[in-house]
Amino acid sequence: MRYHNYFYSCVFAVFSLILIGCSPEDPLINDGAVSWNSLVVYENANSLSVVSLPAKNTQTSIVFPTSQFQNPSLKLAYFRDKIYVLSPQEAVMYIVKDKSFVIEDTIAFVGDLQPNAITFANATTAYISFENAPTIGIFDITVNRMVSTIPIESEAADISSFENKVFAVCPKSNSVTIIDTRTNQIAQVLGTHDAPSFVGVDIDNRLVLVLCAGKGKSSDTLQNPVEKTRMKLAYIDPATNSLLTQSDMIVTQANPDGAIPTSFAVTERYRAYVTTNQGLIRVNTFSKGAAVRVNQNIYASIQYNIRRGELMLLQRRANGSTIFTADRLTGATLETHTFTNQIRYIFPI
Repeated sequence: MRYHNYFYSCVFAVFSLILIGCSPEDPLINDGAVSWNSLVVYENANSLSVVSLPAKNTQTSIVFPTSQFQNPSLKLAYFRDKIYVLSPQEAVMYIVKDKSFVIEDTIAFVGDLQPNAITFANATTAYISFENAPTIGIFDITVNRMVSTIPIESEAADISSFENKVFAVCPKSNSVTIIDTRTNQIAQVLGTHDAPSFVGVDIDNRLVLVLCAGKGKSSDTLQNPVEKTRMKLAYIDPATNSLLTQSDMIVTQANPDGAIPTSFAVTERYRAYVTTNQGLIRVNTFSKGAAVRVNQNIYASIQYNIRRGELMLLQRRANGSTIFTADRLTGATLETHTFTNQIRYIFPI
């Protein structure tokens, strides 16, 4: 009897070790055989298509009531069970139900305010920035109504939130406005490098990252050239409302000031990525070190698919488009999905 007990104990111990040894550091969620959905906006269409990958089948389409939906500045955001579609040219935000993909509400902003970004600070309140006004809108998501506004230094290009604070980046004033959501008052205005254009939250570092494009990168200055300055990544401590450092984003030694950022994504494990006219750039946010060029491909945009733990990149070509998925730690390509259609916007759901 003692022998049998010893034998079964040994078998159980070996089996447990095998299970532990086979357990990956992270859950295996990037299985190419598993289908998943992305929202896709095709050129010359006033609809938002739900496309299943890798099959590339359209599950359904959400048709919007105007052709102005084709505005290049279109932005999407997902919170809880709703998709928020910001259409600046119409001065409108559509609220779409998840699962059923029905337009629940259409928010027309007074004074033709053109929404360009939204962040959800808590379960009841969103904050919206506008590309044509130096103001932040406070939006009650329980009743779908903008209840107040907060004036800021200049128009914000992007907005994000962390804990009880909202961060709005303002390229014209080279500043970041920090709003305390408990009081809806401005807590701090921080000066930054030239043209802060994108903002994201590094959860691992508990820092807010602001990508500064540098001088001479906007459409106005490209038409009327000025001396360019290089990209920098600013690190903000939200606990103290202080700017810790701003690191250079040198992509090529031959033209260090010529990189023009087009999109920005912060993943997990101390990584941030930037798409530029000089290629895809990866940053180690833990060391706050120099940027590394992953590849020289020119992408239209980058998104972080948090559900699958991977990057999504859109590349447009003359004869179609390609959606790439990439590793969140290295930026290396995992999957390639080629379309004959021209795609203007993608968003993982």
